[in-house]
Amino acid sequence: MANKKEYCQDIYRKYKELREKTKSEAKAVGPGGKIDAPFINLKDIEEKEKVKSELEGCLDFLTDVQLEELFSDDNFMGKAMQILSKRRKFLK
Repeated sequence: MANKKEYCQDIYRKYKELREKTKSEAKAVGPGGKIDAPFINLKDIEEKEKVKSELEGCLDFLTDVQLEELFSDDNFMGKAMQILSKRRKFLK
């Protein structure tokens, strides 16, 4: 079980890294209002999708804080909320 948990933690870290790399935020820079948009590599987007599919099988091994961080991703929000709800009912 420890190996699966470690694997899932690695997948979660990789997902966070790729999510940050593929974030598309354009920003106005300087007084001229120049728009600065980050370059997003297609390979990173494809890798993120692959990691997301692996992460789906790992949600039960993530911490409550990590699950809450996944609320911003529509793919994980419902399942993450279910897991947190079950954990909190168990603690009552």
